[in-house]
Amino acid sequence: MDYYLSNLSLLQEREPNLCQQLTEVPPKISFPSGPSDLSCLIPPNLDLSTLDIVVCLGFASGEELIALEKLLPARIFLLIIEYNLGHLRAALEARDFSPLLTSRRVSLAVGEEPFAATRIRLDNYYHIVTFASMHIIEYKPSIDLAPAYYQEIKDWLKEAAKVSQRNIATLSDSAPLWQHNILENLPI
Repeated sequence: MDYYLSNLSLLQEREPNLCQQLTEVPPKISFPSGPSDLSCLIPPNLDLSTLDIVVCLGFASGEELIALEKLLPARIFLLIIEYNLGHLRAALEARDFSPLLTSRRVSLAVGEEPFAATRIRLDNYYHIVTFASMHIIEYKPSIDLAPAYYQEIKDWLKEAAKVSQRNIATLSDSAPLWQHNILENLPI
């Protein structure tokens, strides 16, 4: 079965720019090697039900990300960030990624500038960034290939968390006033 064309077709619907870029780059021969099961990537004491966002830095073969998407509660946003387009292309050729590519709560940022991969994707998903908790999964073999890129990603994620906390505080403080104003402006 030709996984690549099937995956590319699904990707075209949600990420046409990424799809175009993938057709222009050759696949990597191999993926960064490292742990590929979730027990190595998710701490055993982490309560997934308390999270709003899980960010995966690095893609590897993608098999563990498909398992992660199935494991996470449906309300959790999954942001997957990979520096290298060739890694994604090789992964798309190797297996069926339809669970990730069709899920509305998964955002795939590959080869994007750090600001676009983080802040813009979070803004597009939340409109007003208001997440209370985020967990970052770092796939070390991928991070080792582009440490400066992933450090900048982590810096932008920290900034997004600060913005989110300010937005939550503003909404909490202003909600009674907004509710009062809305009710006053309703026609009788």
